[in-house]
Amino acid sequence: MKPLNMTNVQGLPSTDHNRHTIVRLHNSHIDGSRSDKQRLFRRDPVVITNRTNGAKIIRYAMGNARCAGITKQTVALDYDGRDQLGLKHDDGIDLEVRRARAFEVTQWFWGHDDLNVRLSTRLAVLGFFLGVTGLITGIADLTLQF
Repeated sequence: MKPLNMTNVQGLPSTDHNRHTIVRLHNSHIDGSRSDKQRLFRRDPVVITNRTNGAKIIRYAMGNARCAGITKQTVALDYDGRDQLGLKHDDGIDLEVRRARAFEVTQWFWGHDDLNVRLSTRLAVLGFFLGVTGLITGIADLTLQF
């Protein structure tokens, strides 16, 4: 999938105020059935990059849900997302939206602002490495017995 180039940003509608981790895109960019790999899948993590300053955020992709003003070149973001991207004014906006890779999502959650998300991610990574260490130790023990 080619990255999407966005030139306009607007705030999320009032119905999405409690859902600050989403980005609303035009419905032509979203595939809810997950069959068209050329479009973004609904509720999949996407990386939004401000090409002007290099700032990045991760949000979950959603369709426009009848939100007024969302065109093919517009994204609707929460206030914190616009702030993290360094978008102060509507002039000179150059954003790229693409699918997030698994490592990028893990890296994002590792340093997440929410303590619950950050702690659970770090415990999951620690558990993964302890599991791999236990597996290697078990295999090494079995091979030494034969």
